[in-house]
Amino acid sequence: MSTQTIAGIICLSAITAPVYKVICLNQKIKKCWPSIKCTPLGTLLYPIFGPSSVSVTENAETCLSSQFSSMFNSSISSTNNNVSLLTDITSSITDDVNSIRTKIQAMEQSAFDDLTSIASMIFDAYGRIAQLLVVVYGIVSRVAIVFKDLLNLILLAYYSLGSTWNGPIGGTARYFGSL
Repeated sequence: MSTQTIAGIICLSAITAPVYKVICLNQKIKKCWPSIKCTPLGTLLYPIFGPSSVSVTENAETCLSSQFSSMFNSSISSTNNNVSLLTDITSSITDDVNSIRTKIQAMEQSAFDDLTSIASMIFDAYGRIAQLLVVVYGIVSRVAIVFKDLLNLILLAYYSLGSTWNGPIGGTARYFGSL
């Protein structure tokens, strides 16, 4: 082998080895491109190894947008936690208020039922009192009629005795009584 051939093989090896390394590097970068595309290294390698369907400005906008979203999400997470805590507290308060309303409604219903029962008992008592008064009135009326009849009987007896005494029988009795 001549020195030219050896020099050619060495030159060819020196040229193809870096090209082969670049091709292997290109495949490795394309596999992990989604994870490195927004890093400073990805920004430098994008024009060479980035996808051809997305421009540099679109890639930069996507990266900035995702960075803004992650920053915004991390800064708003405490506010979201506070809002979630506030929602839990108001939900708990609402549950407590509804529980109180349910218990008050049960007490109202119980009181209404008790008052209805009491009113029914009072109405029944008034009915019995009215019935008692009707019976007492009937008895007093009959007793008054008996007394009226008794007074009429006494009056009639008085008039009968007076008529008998002032009449011919009484005159005869007085005549024989004076003898």
